[in-house]
Parts: sequence; structure tokens; C-alpha cells
Amino acid sequence: MGEICPILQIVGFQNSGKTTLSEKLIFRASKAGLKAASIKHHGHGGPPDNELSSKDSIRHHEAGAVISSVEGDVVSYSYVLSLIIGISRK
Repeated sequence: MGEICPILQIVGFQNSGKTTLSEKLIFRASKAGLKAASIKHHGHGGPPDNELSSKDSIRHHEAGAVISSVEGDVVSYSYVLSLIIGISRK
């Protein structure tokens, strides 16, 4: 088997700082030479609103995430979905 890839889940109420915390963790991981990815779940039913849902994904990407996506009912939007297979420590 391959290397273990740790997963961290951040949950909280709206406007509680989840995206800010995620940005800081992604930035520090990136500076430490690790590859980080983010997947935002939207639980409102139906496909995610691309414009609104992408704001957090863009912030994660700018913090250093190698992939940042938003996921909803059955539909998954991703900037570079194929990269998820190659995510591991450097």
C-alpha cells in the first residue's frame, strides 16, 4: 500500500471562521513542504452555486492548496480533479 494521507475535517456554523482556519492550515502545510487539498461540502441540495461556492475554493487555492473543489448532491465540481490521485507528502 501507499503512504498514509491524513484528513482533517473542519465543521462549524456559518461565519464561524472555517474558511479562515482552513486558509491558515493550508498555508502552513504548504510552507512546510506538504501538499494540501480542500473539498467544501455544500448541503443545500442540488448542484452547488458555482459563483458563491467557488469563493472559499479560490481562497484555499490562493493559500497553497494543490486542489480545491466544492461538492454537492451527486455533483462534484473541481478545479483539477485528476490531481487528487497524486496528492501525497513531498
